[in-house]
Amino acid sequence: MTMRKQKLGHTSAANRTVAEGFKFAVTLSLILLVVIKLSSLLTESIVDERKVSTARPLVVEAIRVPLNGDIPVYTENEFTEWVTVTVSGSVERDGEFYLDGLFHYDDKQQYAKTLFINGAWAFERQSVEGQFPDYSDDHFYRFIHWVDADSWEQLGFQFLDADATDLEGVFTVEVANTPYYGMPEYGGR
Repeated sequence: MTMRKQKLGHTSAANRTVAEGFKFAVTLSLILLVVIKLSSLLTESIVDERKVSTARPLVVEAIRVPLNGDIPVYTENEFTEWVTVTVSGSVERDGEFYLDGLFHYDDKQQYAKTLFINGAWAFERQSVEGQFPDYSDDHFYRFIHWVDADSWEQLGFQFLDADATDLEGVFTVEVANTPYYGMPEYGGR
């Protein structure tokens, strides 16, 4: 009987060791699952932080563009996607307003086709509806313009008017690499 008790006692110690081993394995597995999940969350957090930190810095460039220049005046910087273009300045004839970057004196309700960007009339390529500015007495206009999203481009500006070949004038063009630049009403800076 003593021998039998010893075997039974030995068996229960073995069972306890197996049970403790199983419990340890389950606990270790749960800990590993938690570590893996936390690791993946941390990785996602780092990736999201990189997206924020790699946001493009604001680039604003101003150039001076003559009326009826032979060749476009190009920006030094290259741009892509949506940009904000600001045009200012006007040309006078006999001391009176004749034209600005977007309008003629004789029809302030209709755009003049004077502003060209990379060889095309600016508003043929613009695809934001309702962004065409109204005539302004201060001859200052701001609008959003689309540049090819597949590449970075320098932007070439020309102001061409066959009826004003006898006039001289210079316009200022400012380009910002973000839509709504200077338009706080649309969430811009």
